[in-house]
Amino acid sequence: MAGSLRERQKEQTRMEMVRAAYDLFVRDGYDEVSMEAISEAAGVSRATLFNYFARKELILPEIARLRVERLKEFAGQMEAGARPVTRDEILAFILRIAREHEEIARGHRKLMMLAWFQPASYGYLLERRAEAVEVLSGLIDQMPRRKKLFSARMVAETIFAVLMATMLEWMVNEKLPVNWLSHTLEQRLGVAFAGVI
Repeated sequence: MAGSLRERQKEQTRMEMVRAAYDLFVRDGYDEVSMEAISEAAGVSRATLFNYFARKELILPEIARLRVERLKEFAGQMEAGARPVTRDEILAFILRIAREHEEIARGHRKLMMLAWFQPASYGYLLERRAEAVEVLSGLIDQMPRRKKLFSARMVAETIFAVLMATMLEWMVNEKLPVNWLSHTLEQRLGVAFAGVI
């Protein structure tokens, strides 16, 4: 129990640092924010911040790791319920994440793009995507599917392709309404699901 409490505390500290950094990036601009400013805003020592994030570039992609952890928790809940996940449950989970992105990036979508396109993020984000595809493939493999024309992995990769393309379109066009992401994802994934699940 103590170990799990310690892990939860570490995760809470990590989240506080990520949130503080994100707020500063939005307010002052990514390039203007120092690691010292982040540690001060998060209420942690500089050494603590550096224990979690050796460089500022490693903070932005952290949101991808948190999303994968949420997906793993979701998969665990489905397995604990001893029943296969439904396509509606998968869609609802993805839309919850999309709505969180809408809240986080409200008016600051370019900051999210920075996380995607900085060189320090490339390998990290690809690893998180591979993890997420693996977890989602496992869920889909357990589903009673009408159409088994495609492997569970191909279905998971298709879902992520639609998700990433829609996110990119939303991030580069700040004229789109904030809720365009979740609304459009719901429609596009509905079409994708109809074709593969």
